[in-house]
Amino acid sequence: MDLQQRIIEGEGEFLLFALTPPRQTATAEKAQEIADITANRLKAVGVDGLTSTTSTTRATATRRPGGTPLPVPADQC
Repeated sequence: MDLQQRIIEGEGEFLLFALTPPRQTATAEKAQEIADITANRLKAVGVDGLTSTTSTTRATATRRPGGTPLPVPADQC
């Protein structure tokens, strides 16, 4: 069963991690540095999924009942 389905059905336990992406003004190199550091930290924790929140995505995010954005499984990041 995938993460979204487990959440919808309230099955099992899962660990989610929320993060905010780098600023739009960040250089590609800085954004990659941040991504690499974050990925290494998350591998050590073993998260099941990530959520990313920005003012732009809040307005357009796919929503589940209750109004919160659906998480992205860690293996799809």
